[in-house]
Amino acid sequence: MDYGWVYFFSESLKVVTDQDIRDPELYALVNHSTSKYPLPDLDVHMEVQIIVHMGGKGEDSIANLFLVINHKECVASYDLKEVKDENVPLLDPNTLNRRRRLYWNYLWNHPVHVPTPARAIPDASDALTWYFTDNLISGSKSLAPFSKSECEDLTQVLHQMSEPYNNGSVAKTVFVAWLLRESTVLLGATVALLAINDIDEPAKVGATVSALASLGSIIVGVFSIWRHQTNTRTADSVSTPLWAILTFTVSVVAYAMQGITGVGTLHPASVWAIVGIFIVLLGAVIAALYTFSIIWTFQRKSWRLAHWKALWNKRRARNNNPEL
Repeated sequence: MDYGWVYFFSESLKVVTDQDIRDPELYALVNHSTSKYPLPDLDVHMEVQIIVHMGGKGEDSIANLFLVINHKECVASYDLKEVKDENVPLLDPNTLNRRRRLYWNYLWNHPVHVPTPARAIPDASDALTWYFTDNLISGSKSLAPFSKSECEDLTQVLHQMSEPYNNGSVAKTVFVAWLLRESTVLLGATVALLAINDIDEPAKVGATVSALASLGSIIVGVFSIWRHQTNTRTADSVSTPLWAILTFTVSVVAYAMQGITGVGTLHPASVWAIVGIFIVLLGAVIAALYTFSIIWTFQRKSWRLAHWKALWNKRRARNNNPEL
């Protein structure tokens, strides 16, 4: 409890409580509440937080809340069946977003007894990529909770947290849990847009193509900025979001292609149309980057030639006039 969190965890029972069970009366209440819960139904990677509220005297005045935590799927709910492994994929996007936010809020307050989930760093990276992209697309109208510069700073911190020397760090768990707790608010609405069945098929296809086209233009722009950086620290800060945007683009395409197998909400014909447009956009981006690379190479050679020519003329002038 080095970071100020005081709570109690039973590894054998897989029970967490914020109640101060050093008090014999509270210890008895927690034990009594635990006996009423179907703890054997919890999977290996699950636990339950028991919240005891006392409204008076006697057992009838005790109100219990049981928050079930699934560390494998990174979800939490007051309904045990809802967060079982086999039921999590059946949750609709809005519900899944709320359960994820509940989980990260729980982990932010109870970070000491469990390692940082494996999916935490990739999810946080995806969140920052989306915020960085939204800032580039929308500018001052962006609804992202972090500015572009804040996304860059947070991405650098996240990269440091990924280093092996931070494995097992409670600070890492707290930071990532806080970031994802803030991220799931806007990301859930974004993901849900393509998953809502009531939206017409053309609207979904148009939204996906628009996102891919915007990401393509952003990739070209960010690559151009990165290519012209001469300061190493600045170049590193730009190259990190560049790779994040590339992975986010792949994620959008992979999400859309779920319709081919019948898992997603798009018709297979629409998916193939999106894939075809993506290939065209990809070719346009590659052609643009190739063209810019040729221009940059030519400009650099021209600059070097002019630089050496100026030095040569200066040296000749000194040789012709020793007084210079």
